[in-house]
Amino acid sequence: MPDYIAHRDTWLSHENRKVSAGEEFSTVFPDVNGKPMRLSDNIELVKKGKKVVDAPPADGAPADDNLI
Repeated sequence: MPDYIAHRDTWLSHENRKVSAGEEFSTVFPDVNGKPMRLSDNIELVKKGKKVVDAPPADGAPADDNLI
């Protein structure tokens, strides 16, 4: 799951919770009309995700491409 850091107090409406300025948090933002949600400047992506080591590849994809 991607990790983000909040630069200001931010309301995550899709999770019905608040993150405080400086807090690192994990979430998956929903797509909007089939496109990735555009994030404001107060949220920064710090880690995209990690590889799944023991899980089988999804839909026949090679294990190296199986990210969460």
